[in-house]
Amino acid sequence: MNVCDLCNVSLGADSIRYSSKQIKKAVGAGLRPDSILLNFGTALGMSKAETEQRWVQQVMSGNNDWLLCPICAARFERFIP
Repeated sequence: MNVCDLCNVSLGADSIRYSSKQIKKAVGAGLRPDSILLNFGTALGMSKAETEQRWVQQVMSGNNDWLLCPICAARFERFIP
């Protein structure tokens, strides 16, 4: 089962795929994960800031395409021209 790479909800046929290049551009412009994903880090004893910083580093060094739910895709679209 696929889940949204930003908010971790189950995806349906209406999910949208974005390239690694597009994701990196949006993250560089300020896109950050949903608070649900940040809470995973705090459950492991990291601050939200540390969790976010690690997430950004991981995204910027990765080369994977991303699948987003329609809500996160709309958020994503605000960060790319």
